[in-house]
Amino acid sequence: MCLKVLIGTALTEIWTSRRHQAIWHHKMRQHLITCMSTHIIDFSLRLREDFLACYEYVPLLTAVHYPELEGELWCQPYFLRNLVNTEVFPEWRIDNPFQILRAVIDLWRREQQRQKSRHGVCVWV
Repeated sequence: MCLKVLIGTALTEIWTSRRHQAIWHHKMRQHLITCMSTHIIDFSLRLREDFLACYEYVPLLTAVHYPELEGELWCQPYFLRNLVNTEVFPEWRIDNPFQILRAVIDLWRREQQRQKSRHGVCVWV
């Protein structure tokens, strides 16, 4: 229960507002809570026996995966699908357009290399 409160408090602003920098909703929040609860289950049990127990940091064995983000490209502080969505975010101001353009080109090149190594051919979009 405590973990739910902490994560909920930390993510309330993102979860309750529609923002161009984030793709986040209730299902993703629940998934994160489940993953984190599973990760710290041993400590939770130990904490019930000894409320002064110290948490020993253990890195996650696997990254938290969100199926909702499949196919999304994140570049700088933006998800590119949101960046080009002028219907939902018509007044979106980009602070440093040159930096974003450079980051998009670098990301595009990495994606090209990834596709080339996966398929063995160069794919031009």
